[in-house]
Amino acid sequence: MEDAAYIVEPISRRVRDQMPSHIMSNASILMSLPNAKHQQRHRDWSSGVLEGLDEFNLPFSIFLPLNGVCVLNLYDDHMQPARSMQVPFGSFCQFRGDITHAGGPNTSKCYQFRIHCYFTTVNTPYPEDEVYVFP
Repeated sequence: MEDAAYIVEPISRRVRDQMPSHIMSNASILMSLPNAKHQQRHRDWSSGVLEGLDEFNLPFSIFLPLNGVCVLNLYDDHMQPARSMQVPFGSFCQFRGDITHAGGPNTSKCYQFRIHCYFTTVNTPYPEDEVYVFP
């Protein structure tokens, strides 16, 4: 986490300026092997944690590619693909904790690295290494 947190500190500062109730709870560096398939669709927080939170207290995640172009697939409320986002190095994608998503496939012949950060409030515990997978 320390290496990832160091890299995303400027983003974390900006989030604190714009959303003072949110803090970065965790940051992980993820790697996709060449020609890797997409992740299973999932949410980073359970419905139980999200239930009753207003839009100002919802946790959110940030997806930040460290090289190349990484794909993030987003799903609608009926678990149908809603949008496939190509996020290039130098950009990031921020999405709410109630969004079902999946890291897209790595169709390149290179390793892909990205940082996934979790931002929470005092009302939303960090997911503790669990994801909530949908079949």
